[in-house]
Amino acid sequence: MRIVDFAYSPAGVTVNVGDTITWTNEDAAPHTATADDGEFDTGTLSRGASGSQTFSSAGTFSYFCTIHPSMTATVTVVGGSSGSDDAGSGASPTPATSSTPPATGSGLPDTGVDVLALSLAGLGLLLTGLVLRTRTKPR
Repeated sequence: MRIVDFAYSPAGVTVNVGDTITWTNEDAAPHTATADDGEFDTGTLSRGASGSQTFSSAGTFSYFCTIHPSMTATVTVVGGSSGSDDAGSGASPTPATSSTPPATGSGLPDTGVDVLALSLAGLGLLLTGLVLRTRTKPR
């Protein structure tokens, strides 16, 4: 599964019991894949990071991004060794695992903001203001 343009792609997927889904964040902003009921959570995935979830029982599992709650999707898990469909029974998946790369730099959270570009834009505005101020100053 891809996370791109502040959306899960695809937004709905059907898998078999025992299958593992891996979400890979292709956005500049960090995201999570967190079950509505809290049964699984990939943790925060920065750009390029992945998190996986193995589904051990049938059911429909809705999830969202805790950072951007308007991002939602569902996983429908079908099949099972017992031959019965546990959909809607509250069956829970196995705990999530995350392969988030180690933090670097200052240890601050990755907010997806490019600090260098923002700093350069601010410096450019400051210099423009100073130039305009000196040109409009009475002599």
